[in-house]
Amino acid sequence: MSVASVAFSIPSPSRNSIGVGDFRIRAYGLMFALGVVLGVKLAQRHWRLVGGSEEEIALLAAWDVPVGIVGARRRSSRTSVPSKPSAHNRKRHFRLCAPNRRPWVKRWPRSRSNSAS
Repeated sequence: MSVASVAFSIPSPSRNSIGVGDFRIRAYGLMFALGVVLGVKLAQRHWRLVGGSEEEIALLAAWDVPVGIVGARRRSSRTSVPSKPSAHNRKRHFRLCAPNRRPWVKRWPRSRSNSAS
């Protein structure tokens, strides 16, 4: 049996959260937090190897993680199409997403002179 067949045969969990009293811990949030903690620990280790202080990475993460979450949520809510979009909302959505449809295309500035000489 290959690794891929084993990975694809793992069933989805029947629940997506764990209850601790009245508090619910969502699996997505738990994995997100685990990824942040592991990323910070790895960055601290590498920064220490190049002569930096671990506290610098902790301070950086204390600001960057919340700002990144808020920024990602803001971007997601501004560019998502509502379930019943009106014509105005559809135009707004495509106007916001237009620069990201083909980011690899270089847009050269057009010359303003129309002289035929």
